[in-house]
Amino acid sequence: MMLNCYTVPHGCPCGYFSDPKHECRCSFHQIHRYRSKISGPLMDHIDIHVEVPAVPYKDLMAEYTAESSAAIKQRVAAACNPTGSNARKYTAMPRWAAAT
Repeated sequence: MMLNCYTVPHGCPCGYFSDPKHECRCSFHQIHRYRSKISGPLMDHIDIHVEVPAVPYKDLMAEYTAESSAAIKQRVAAACNPTGSNARKYTAMPRWAAAT
């Protein structure tokens, strides 16, 4: 069983700790106290910590053309069915069985 856990805490009480467009007004003590509220054992179980900048609203609402499902299916099928001189490398057959 696999469990995905995502957390989205702000870097500080005001929420502007690493924001390039807004200045954080929190003191070092406030930031330290805010971040220490997340318990150590919980943080020990989080494998990857990624800081993601805010995305502007206009970028979120902009229309875009995504790749169609049919095109993705075609790419996946091509990747799963190798051809040519490298095809033998990608078979599911063990090497000892392929030699006979």
